[in-house]
Amino acid sequence: MTMLVVSYLLGSLVVRHSRFAFLHERTGRYGAIDGLRGYLALSVFAHHFMLTWYWKNTTHWWRPHEVYFQNIGLIGVMIFFMITGYLFTAKIMKDRHKTDWIKLYKSRIFRIYPLYLFAIFVISVVVFMQPQYRHGIDISSLVEQYTHWLFFHGGNLHTHDHTPLIIAGVDWTLKYEWLFYLSLPLIALVITLNRWIALLLAIGGAVYFYENHAFYAFETIHLVFFVIGGVAAVLSGHIQRIPIRYIDNAFVSAAITIALLYAVFYKKIYDPLPISLVALFFIAIAWGNSLFGLMHKKASLLLGEISYSIYLLHGAIIYILFTVFEVVDLKLISATQHTYMMPIIVVLVVLTASLTYLFIERPGITFGKRGRFRKAKNNASFHI
Repeated sequence: MTMLVVSYLLGSLVVRHSRFAFLHERTGRYGAIDGLRGYLALSVFAHHFMLTWYWKNTTHWWRPHEVYFQNIGLIGVMIFFMITGYLFTAKIMKDRHKTDWIKLYKSRIFRIYPLYLFAIFVISVVVFMQPQYRHGIDISSLVEQYTHWLFFHGGNLHTHDHTPLIIAGVDWTLKYEWLFYLSLPLIALVITLNRWIALLLAIGGAVYFYENHAFYAFETIHLVFFVIGGVAAVLSGHIQRIPIRYIDNAFVSAAITIALLYAVFYKKIYDPLPISLVALFFIAIAWGNSLFGLMHKKASLLLGEISYSIYLLHGAIIYILFTVFEVVDLKLISATQHTYMMPIIVVLVVLTASLTYLFIERPGITFGKRGRFRKAKNNASFHI
């Protein structure tokens, strides 16, 4: 909680900078989603911050003993997938058979890859700056390894035996995002033929995916969350007829907060009940609830704007501090003592993310959106 408060206060300062002035002009009923993103990324940061302590003390990159530290990271990823499913399904319906697929995929490439390539660069610097990895380089193997990274399949570079952990292994989610992007033409076809048939197929697909069938490098359980977002988008047209005061009020905010907290402390996060509670929380936010107004605050929007940088780079900051430079020997402190450093490290994470957003992310976004979405430029509902 302290970490979130520090992040919010820092965000309220950073958002005052002139380079973030555009956030003050953003409008749209779904702005709560943009405000939510930052807290999701910070929850993943907290998850990996604790994982690092357990990794150093057990030599295994495995779940923290505290169920809530395990679940906040997984729930963050769940909702990120729901957001993607929601926004892109909503976009397809809004386009009404007129989606420019070339421009859409161009925008996705320039949204995802600039910062991702920077992350690969950081990984490479960390690997090759260490003396033991500077010799015996096999160029052909390196080309193959970097190719895997370019397609979000990670793996070790050179002889570095835990390369993915330099960014806390977060790259795994990007291949699911791209799987969804590539399925969009098919989704659009089904929706345009009949929206209700599409809804039934989506629900049937979610039931099938929940059985967690593995194929290639994917597990279908994660696809359920894209489906939940898509279903919420299909139904949102009917919900918009309801006055917003019935959705965005203190009672609903309290109810979905309790639902989310119950899921956070649930032992098996992929059980139907916690998934349903997380879905309830997300759908309420997507349909207009601002969580007591918090999601509409400028600090929240700032954190949401830089959320991809927070998500992709927080692992590198943690790794450089505690593994490369070993500012603190985590074997000499308790897990509780480790948490005391979280609010301090998050300051570095948020400031770094703000810079990488301004100088890497935003230029890429601007280039990728040329000639597209001009009309919805400042509309938070389609700031994707």
